[in-house]
Amino acid sequence: MKPDKSHFHTQKIRHFSNRLNQSCLQNNYRRKRKRLTFIPIKLGNSYIHTHFHLIIDNPYKDRSDEFVGEVKSC
Repeated sequence: MKPDKSHFHTQKIRHFSNRLNQSCLQNNYRRKRKRLTFIPIKLGNSYIHTHFHLIIDNPYKDRSDEFVGEVKSC
């Protein structure tokens, strides 16, 4: 039986979300406690490697290319 890595995955997603929040929202993230909306989706079973898909709310509707660049840089 494989060890449970849910804590590891949770920690990685939290770290990614913190970096993206800091990158996109800057001072509002720290001072006003604003956050991006994340919806994590966990996929996998004993035959398929566990992995996640994230649905992330884009705060810049008119600057979507900039947001995609920030996601890739985090």
